[in-house]
Amino acid sequence: MMTFIELTGFLAGSLTTACSIPHIFHIIKTKDTGGISLISHGMLVCGIFLWLCYGMFLIQLPLIICNIVSLVGNVTVILCKLIYDGKKKYKNTAILKGHDISL
Repeated sequence: MMTFIELTGFLAGSLTTACSIPHIFHIIKTKDTGGISLISHGMLVCGIFLWLCYGMFLIQLPLIICNIVSLVGNVTVILCKLIYDGKKKYKNTAILKGHDISL
């Protein structure tokens, strides 16, 4: 049976993790990552990873599960930033050289 403290941890982790889900879907749908900072998200991913380690050291399931989900979501944002910005850069370079490409 889950204690009140564990339930509170799961609820807090679920709410903070769920906040990033609409943002991730918006990025994937629009492919617009102009407002995303790689440095900020990189620091966020490092922090989430450390929280995950902390949860594993303490064997606290709420910390482990919520931080795994959050880590996957924020790594997805970083990958989208790298992929979509790379495609834009390649497309802009090709247009400047007189090539017509569609990505």
